[in-house]
Amino acid sequence: MSKFRAQLLNDYRINQKSLLSPIIIFLVIDFLAIITFFIVKSKLGLDLQDFASIDIQADGADMSMVSESFWYLIGMGVLGFAGFVMVLVSLSIGNQSLNMEKFSKCEIFYRSQPVSIWSYSFSKYLIAVAAPIVVLFIVGVFNLLLVIPFVNQILRFDFLDAISGLLVGLLLYSRSIIVVGSMGFLVSGIFKEKAFMKLMLILISLQLIIVFSHLSFDTPLFDMMRYLVKLVNPLSGLKDMIDLQQMDTFMDFRQAFNIRVLLFNWHSALQIFASGIFFALGTFIYSHKEVN
Repeated sequence: MSKFRAQLLNDYRINQKSLLSPIIIFLVIDFLAIITFFIVKSKLGLDLQDFASIDIQADGADMSMVSESFWYLIGMGVLGFAGFVMVLVSLSIGNQSLNMEKFSKCEIFYRSQPVSIWSYSFSKYLIAVAAPIVVLFIVGVFNLLLVIPFVNQILRFDFLDAISGLLVGLLLYSRSIIVVGSMGFLVSGIFKEKAFMKLMLILISLQLIIVFSHLSFDTPLFDMMRYLVKLVNPLSGLKDMIDLQQMDTFMDFRQAFNIRVLLFNWHSALQIFASGIFFALGTFIYSHKEVN
């Protein structure tokens, strides 16, 4: 275990810049958003008391239900842009996971360490898929803490629903991070450099061949890219998680959202299964490549 932990720390050190750079970017964006808010507030001559006096018309709906749905959506929303960025970060790290030592010309040294090839690869895999999820959670909590003082002037803060929304958003993006990072990990085991670009060229070429065969020989048309996008899309299958029969109004969103369906559904199972296959194939291919 100590050897694996040392390997994990070394892989984190190698990818530390890729993981921490987005945090700095998010902090700058948050800072600029706050500055912009106060500039606009100053230009319009508004005060926090003006926000506290806003009267939300709920059309007879229970205000507690309005607050629950509102904070639930805010909890999910604070991850929006950050989630998309961390999916790209996971792809970037996974894309070069098994080739970093090769570029540093120290692959033989690390491969000769008393760590099995599967532990060696799993350490890099965790950095590619688990580390971005941890960073995303930290960023989400920070963004939520920034939003609370402003929105609490309008609607009373609901801790449970805000955290629930945050965790749901984290789970949705985590599925995409795991799949995309696993895909990057697989191609890093196949190609030595520019792995993902080569994979995309292969997929596009195959798709063009399928289209050409369909037009020329009337073979079945298979849209490979559509299925690939569906596999990595964090919102794919989201409508199946919402019980529309319980949504008489938009304010019923919180009650209609089915957490159990979010955690246990065929699309999530497919994503986890595909990610496991990508990891196993990437490690297997890499273990049979010549080290030089």
